[in-house]
Amino acid sequence: RAVWALDFQAANPHVARKERPITAPITENRALNASLALMSQLSASVRPMRSWPKTINPQTTARAVMRSRELKEDRCRGAVDGVVIGVGCAFLLTFCLEEKILYIVTASNPAAEKYVKMDNFKDLLVLELSTALAGPTVGQFFAELGARVVKVENPAVGGDMTRRWKLPVEPKNTNDSAYYWSTNQGKEVMMLNLREDDDRIQAEALALKADVVISNFKASSSRRLGMDAERLMKLNPRLIYAQIYGFGPEDSRPAFDVVLQAEAGFMYMNGEPDGPPVKMPVPMIDILTSHQLREGILLALLERERTGFGKLVETSLLASALSALSNQASNWLMAGHIPGRMGSAHPNITPYGEIYECSEGLPLVLAVATDQQFRDACAVLDRSDLPEDARFATNSARLEHRSELHDILHLAFRKKSRSVWLKDLAERDVPAASIRNMKEVFEIPAAKNMICEQQLPDGRLARAVKTVAFQL
Repeated sequence: RAVWALDFQAANPHVARKERPITAPITENRALNASLALMSQLSASVRPMRSWPKTINPQTTARAVMRSRELKEDRCRGAVDGVVIGVGCAFLLTFCLEEKILYIVTASNPAAEKYVKMDNFKDLLVLELSTALAGPTVGQFFAELGARVVKVENPAVGGDMTRRWKLPVEPKNTNDSAYYWSTNQGKEVMMLNLREDDDRIQAEALALKADVVISNFKASSSRRLGMDAERLMKLNPRLIYAQIYGFGPEDSRPAFDVVLQAEAGFMYMNGEPDGPPVKMPVPMIDILTSHQLREGILLALLERERTGFGKLVETSLLASALSALSNQASNWLMAGHIPGRMGSAHPNITPYGEIYECSEGLPLVLAVATDQQFRDACAVLDRSDLPEDARFATNSARLEHRSELHDILHLAFRKKSRSVWLKDLAERDVPAASIRNMKEVFEIPAAKNMICEQQLPDGRLARAVKTVAFQL
């Protein structure tokens, strides 16, 4: 029946260091006040114990956590089995009335044991020292592939900043945002303040056993905390240290996704022709960076199999963003063309990306990439005359007369419903699609199969999209 306590000894002499069983009678409640005050600022993360005292139901206890946050003793009276006294991101305090014992239960991620994983990296240990989205997305990637991922969050600031990034429609009495759970399922969470010696020792012990460390600390911060690549790789030669920078190792400017969307040219290109620059609606630079980093980690793991030694893998939001400029970069580098805002239209081909309204008012997007596809699309629209018109016969001609073509096709698409057009276009192998909102997206069977779920202590179900989109 022994349970374990995180190190709150400084605030409470009755709470011993981690991995020492403790019990404390209810008469010592006052001695816990300092710890409880701190814990009340942290969010819930309760992991069911393998063997609970018979008088405590971990499920009802976990649900009670969110209903009793004021930590007043009168809230504890009258409970039948046990009562929640306090809760933190990594532990739960509950008092068993029958046994007159205070149990302090440490936790990793609330339902990590129920999280469905692949087993490709079942023997891999990943230590995640990163916040926001890019680094945590890499951590979730490895968690989905079966690795043990331990995420360190700083309790002094309430954990990962995205825990507090709630939509206005999200419940006010819950601890973590939907945003946070988009990249943090299947992980163990440890609340450690790396400025505190004991906490830093625990993190270092993990780093010495880890296969991979993921960090988005500034270089100066890593060195100050003793968690930099040079030091940890000397202590653990097999370690792969994966580092994310904003602009690069020599540039310490703060960087978030939108900053790099602006700096790397994406915002300048994005938007309507007569409108202002527009941010992309997903943190695309963070996502691109996560892909670059995990590809580097996978290559480093392969190389370690050959050499026995780890590697330093570095990328930046800026470099990752630049690598994704693709054809737009080449349009400038080779043709001297500065890409401007074109809405959803394509600079090199048309009608590709143009949106057309169908008879019931629903939008459809066309993606014609070849002259043959254009002829087939015109046949479906009963406008076989258009490919014979010199203005529209070739892609280069269509680009010169884009506006005229758009007006003609707009009138043609107004004649039938979207479902009819999509069916007829598909039969001729012409790429086209419905423009779906998020609700409609997740009505698609393939989208449903990409959902990962995890039960949270407060009764909610964390739901997110998998980072792994391949099959082995």
